[in-house]
Amino acid sequence: MDSLKQLKCFSIGKNKLENLDDIAKYLRKFKNLRMLSLAGNPCHTKIQLQIYEAKVLAHLSKLKYLDYRLVDAKAVQNAKAEHREHLVQVEEQDKKEEERQREEYHAAREQTDSASYNCTGMKGLINELLNEGTEAKQIQAFRESGVYDDSGRLKESLNKYREAFEERVHEFIGKMQEHKKLKEEEYRDFSDTLAAAKEEVDDESKALIKEFESQKKLVMPRHDGHPTEAEIKRTEEDPSGVEALRDKLKTLKEALLEKETDQQEAYEAVISEFETNYTGLQEETIETIGECFKKLQECEKEYRDDLEAIFEDIRVKHQLQGSDINQGGNNQTDRDGEWEQDLNTKRTQLESILENKEELDKLVEDSHQTRQQKLYAKEEKLGDNEKNNCLQIIELEKEKEHQRNRARVCEIYMYCNLIEKLIHQELDDGDGNYREVEFTNTSAFQAEG
Repeated sequence: MDSLKQLKCFSIGKNKLENLDDIAKYLRKFKNLRMLSLAGNPCHTKIQLQIYEAKVLAHLSKLKYLDYRLVDAKAVQNAKAEHREHLVQVEEQDKKEEERQREEYHAAREQTDSASYNCTGMKGLINELLNEGTEAKQIQAFRESGVYDDSGRLKESLNKYREAFEERVHEFIGKMQEHKKLKEEEYRDFSDTLAAAKEEVDDESKALIKEFESQKKLVMPRHDGHPTEAEIKRTEEDPSGVEALRDKLKTLKEALLEKETDQQEAYEAVISEFETNYTGLQEETIETIGECFKKLQECEKEYRDDLEAIFEDIRVKHQLQGSDINQGGNNQTDRDGEWEQDLNTKRTQLESILENKEELDKLVEDSHQTRQQKLYAKEEKLGDNEKNNCLQIIELEKEKEHQRNRARVCEIYMYCNLIEKLIHQELDDGDGNYREVEFTNTSAFQAEG
C-alpha cells in the first residue's frame, strides 16, 4: 500500500482495525487522500462518534468525505485545536520523514545521473578508501587519540589528501560529462542520418506501389471499391490486361527487393561508420579514465609518503620521551579485530605498534596497498562499463536493422503473394462469377489510394 502515492479514496470498513491513533498516523503519508471510510471497525464502533471524528480529522485535515459523509470545515478546525499538542509531535515526525524521502530521492537521482556518464560512486570514493580495512581504523585511532600527534600533522595530511583527491574527482566528472555530450551528439547524428535514408527509400517504394495499384485498379476494378458492370464486363472480355498485370507484379517485386538489398547495404555502411566513430569516442573516454586514476594514484602515493614520514617522527619522539600511557595489557596488535574497545585498550595497542618499526611500516604500507587496490578495481570497473555500454549500443542498432530488414522482406512477399492470389482468381473466373477475397493490408509502407 505504501506505493499508492496518489491514493485519493480508501474504504476499509467492517474489518478488525482497532488502534485509531496508529491508523490515522499511517494514513497521513497519503497527501491526496480525500475520502476515507472506517465504518464498522472496532476503532469506529467502540468509541464515541465525536471522539472518533475529532481524531481522524485532526490527523487527516484534507479529507472531504469521512464514512461517506461530507466533512465540515469548522469540524476540522475544532479537531485540530483539540489535538494541537499531540499534533505538534506528529507534524515534527512528518517533517523528518519528508526530509528523509527528499534525501533519498536526490541521492537516487544523483546516482542515476552519475551512471549516465559512468561515474557511479566517484563522489564518495574517498570515504570508501579511508574506511577500508582494519589498518585504516588503526591510523584513524592514532589521528584521533591526540596523544602521539599533538601537532595535528596526521589530520593535516589527511585533509590535504582528501582535498587533492576530491579536486581531481571533480575534474574527472566534468570531463566524463563532456564525453557523454559528444557520444550523445554522435548518436543523434547517426539516428538522423539513418532516419533520412529510410524515409527517402520508403518514399521511392511507396511511389512504385502506388503506380502499380493504379494499374491494378484499371485492370481489376472489382477488387478496388465499387466497380460498374461495364468495367467488370470489359475486364472479363479482355483478360490480357490481367496477364500483363502479373508481369508488372513480378517487376514490382524484383524492384522492391532490389531496393531493400541496396537499402540494407547502405544502412550497414552507416552503422559501420557509426561504430567506428562511437568506438573512437569510447577509447577517448577510457583514456580519460586512465589519466584520472593515474592522478588519484599519485595522490595516494603522496599520502603514503606523508604518513611514513609523520609516523617515523612520532616513533622517534616516542622512543626519546618514553611512554606516558598505561603499559599493561596485551602487547600484540589484533589486526583482524574490531576497534570498538575502550580508550585505554586502544592506547595499549597503539603503543605496541609504535615500539615496533616493522609493525609501524607495515601498518602504513598495508593501508596504502588496500586503497591502491581499491583504485585499480574502480578504474577497471569504469573501463569495463564504458566498453560494455558502447558494445550494447552498437549491437542494439545492428539488431534493429536486422529486424527491420526481415520485416520489410516479409511485407514485400506478403503483398506480392496476395496480389498474385487475386490475379489467379481473376483468371479463373472466366464465367463472370466473382468470389469475394478478404484482403487485410499488412504492408507498413504501402501507399494510400
